[in-house]
Amino acid sequence: MALLSPAKSRSELPAETPGGDSLLVSDFWLGESLAAIDLIADADDRDTLKAQWETLHRAAVSPKLIVVLDAPTSFLTQRPAGDAGDGPPEEFLSHEEIAARRRALDGLIRRGGHGPVLRLDATREDLIWQEASAAVCAMQ
Repeated sequence: MALLSPAKSRSELPAETPGGDSLLVSDFWLGESLAAIDLIADADDRDTLKAQWETLHRAAVSPKLIVVLDAPTSFLTQRPAGDAGDGPPEEFLSHEEIAARRRALDGLIRRGGHGPVLRLDATREDLIWQEASAAVCAMQ
């Protein structure tokens, strides 16, 4: 298994992955960027950014499966265990910002057109790997 950089295009993929595996895994989906454009871009920049996104999307590797780790917004706003709270608060997204990003991504996923999507409960760490592995095995 090899990690695929989000900047990789189809032309940059190796003919064969290391070790002969044919599975490439990335922790980035280009659709995430599209979902964020409406939230973070000024109205004047949105059309330009969406046009740039379309260009990148055409050159990017299309995912065979999108795994969405989702959790309630309240769970996502919790600070990590052991965090003393001494980091600057401006580095953390607010409850409202996280909720807006979740809605934007959910709306994009519901529109379809990007292949199968597996939604997993991110609060159930014990099941994530098991469920994602089973989905990948079922697709082969």
